Amino acid sequence: MTVTETLADRLRPRIDETFQFLTEFASGSYVHGEDDSWDPTMDASLLPQVRAAFERLLGELERAAGAGPADPADASGALVLEFYREIDGLNEQAGAIPVVEDEEMADLLDILKEALAEVGFGAVDVDKLPQWHEAGEEDS
Repeated sequence: MTVTETLADRLRPRIDETFQFLTEFASGSYVHGEDDSWDPTMDASLLPQVRAAFERLLGELERAAGAGPADPADASGALVLEFYREIDGLNEQAGAIPVVEDEEMADLLDILKEALAEVGFGAVDVDKLPQWHEAGEEDS
């Protein structure tokens, strides 16, 4: 029996590297020797949930691309918005120090763009996808 490698499996090195960096960044381990007054800027306790949500998004996007929609951005836009809402919920759960802010989301979006290209999305399709802050705007 052949096991098919998923999109998340194929991007595992990038995902691992990004989440390792985010964990180290959140701990401040790379600045403690240089700056004793460093305060944490993100809550790493919920990073496993962020990673699970991101890998779930990749799986859902891969399935959506395999379904062959007429406009991949339409089919995937709702999935991306749901991911953003999940991250916003985790940020609310974290309280004063969020889990994901613009810089961290930019890192995840870089991987997402690579993933989308791998499943056949063109740059125009990627540009049509909702932006992170649009998730909250649609709820208002």
